[in-house]
Formats: sequence, structure tokens, C-alpha cells
Amino acid sequence: MTNYYEMVMPYNGDLKNRQFLHGQMKKRLLPKDVSERNFIYQVLVRGDQHLVHVRSEAPHIIEGNRWISREFDFSEGDTIELNLVMAATKRVRDPNRNYKPVVKRLSEDELAPFALNELLRAGLDVDQSSIDATFTQNESFQINKRDHGNWYVATADIRAKAVVSDLNAFKNAFIHGIGRKKTYGLGLINAKKMNS
Repeated sequence: MTNYYEMVMPYNGDLKNRQFLHGQMKKRLLPKDVSERNFIYQVLVRGDQHLVHVRSEAPHIIEGNRWISREFDFSEGDTIELNLVMAATKRVRDPNRNYKPVVKRLSEDELAPFALNELLRAGLDVDQSSIDATFTQNESFQINKRDHGNWYVATADIRAKAVVSDLNAFKNAFIHGIGRKKTYGLGLINAKKMNS
């Protein structure tokens, strides 16, 4: 069995400014001489309280952080219920910009097939009809980039029932997240077994 680590901590900053949140997470979870992120996280809103759920395969030991060791106890063939918030965007080539890649928001019709593709890549066998995918306007957020100004990322809440078909792919997705913009708190899979 593989161990991973989780932590839930309070967050009092602006949830819409994910560039600031990303900086705060790096400051809290990485030593000053380390730049490579080794964690994923998700913002949880519980009434007036904001929490950050963090997951890491090998967290850095920094005073004040209280990691809880967990056991990855999923197996191939397990039926699971899952939910996650992911970026509802795709990269396309724009003919008006010399076919340079640009990021576009997914349409309503594209959302479930996009989620299906990401879940299949994550080692899950899932029927598209079992996917509940909805845009989450309250989770669309702003990222401030010095060279590019402000831009916004549309997000979607994904819920599905699935069967673990490729354990290694699912373990990687569970520990490292799926989809785009994981740096900004997206792609963390919450899953529980249904057949235990």
C-alpha cells in the first residue's frame, strides 16, 4: 500500500485572487530554497469559514504543519463515488492569431465529454451518463499575471460513479491531481469506495 499525506488548514485571504493564494500555499508548504510544487490543494467553503485541503506524496516538514498519513487503499475493480473541481477550459488554435494556441471556456455540451476523457486518463472506467458536470460560477476566479494582466478561469464541479480500471493511473491522478490549473487549487479528486 502507498501512503500519502493530507492536511486541512484555515485560509482567510481572498478566494477570487488565486495568484495570491498560490503564493501563500508555496510560502506555507515549501522551504525557501525549493521551488517545485509537490502538493495539490482544494479550497473548501464551510459557511463563513474557508479551509484548504492539501494532499502530498512526500511533504516537506515545516514547523506548524500537521500532516496526517493516509493509506491509499483502492484496488482495481473498486467502484467509487468521486467529486472534484476542475478547470473547464481547453486549448485551441485560433485562426485569427496565426493559429497560436489560446485557452477557451468549454461549452455546456463539451463539459461532460471533457470530464469523461480526463477521468478515463485517470485510470477510471466511467459511463458518461453517470457524470454530473456543472459550471461553478462561484469558483471562477482571477489570476494576476504581471505580463498578461488579469485573466479568469472557468471551473466545473464534477461528480461521477466509476470503476478503478488502471490502479497506477488512478493512484497518480489521486495523489497528483488531474486537469489544468492544479497550481491554483483545482484537480484534487475526493473519492470513496461504494462496494466495501
